[in-house]
Amino acid sequence: MKVGESVNEYFARTFTIANKIRVHGEKMEDIVIIEKILRSMTYKFDYVVCSIEESNDLDTLSIDMLQSSLLVHEQCMTGHLEDEQALKETETKAHYAEASGEMLLMAYVDVKEASKEELWFLDVGCSNHMYGKKEFFSRFDESFSISVKLGDNSSMAVIGKGNIQMIVNGIVQVITNIFYVPGLKNNLLSVGQLQEKGFAKM
Repeated sequence: MKVGESVNEYFARTFTIANKIRVHGEKMEDIVIIEKILRSMTYKFDYVVCSIEESNDLDTLSIDMLQSSLLVHEQCMTGHLEDEQALKETETKAHYAEASGEMLLMAYVDVKEASKEELWFLDVGCSNHMYGKKEFFSRFDESFSISVKLGDNSSMAVIGKGNIQMIVNGIVQVITNIFYVPGLKNNLLSVGQLQEKGFAKM
């Protein structure tokens, strides 16, 4: 069985080969086909193959019954993968959620010792870059206005956005679309926003 091949595809391919062998005069009983199928399934079917071998008399097991058992297992695995993917997509959307005009800020760290202008916190849950000192902005848009919701369910006002220059590994980088939040004690860099702009390995 090829990696990524479905049970139905594998059985169809196996039957084609078995029929060609039979056409050439070689006798091939169903038990031989069943044993070959069980021996050649991919590793993700290991435990179901063991279960089938232990709980069934292979001499009385039909190919249809074997195929049905493997299909049920395949459908269960597919369902688990879809559930995991849906959960990941939900988590991703939650980080960028907007509700009632408030941009969701998933995490907010209140560390008084880290209130210097040059100190930034990388935040995987923060939906947008945040900065608390207006004088460091360039290309500042004062018309932008929104509120951010913090992890403790309180809110802070955003009264503009712009760009800020910072030195990263000795190179001057311009970080764009930073929210100006007066009174913000810690400057926050959104990891998600950096990745969108190609700074994943910054």
